Amino acid sequence: MYVTDTLQAIAENTAVPAASFTDGKHGKAMTRRWAEKDKPAPPEETRTPEEVIEHVIGRLKEVSGN
Repeated sequence: MYVTDTLQAIAENTAVPAASFTDGKHGKAMTRRWAEKDKPAPPEETRTPEEVIEHVIGRLKEVSGN
């Protein structure tokens, strides 16, 4: 795991200066760590802010016993 992180850092440190030749649009070698490649991305939040607040208040009431 640490070897892949090191190799990613080396690749990015080499690619970022070279990105000046591509208007800065390239240079990121990997978007995710190799160790996290098999973990699914977290689900996209679909609740409205009001629903989130309502959920948090409900959980606080459960925890406090009210």
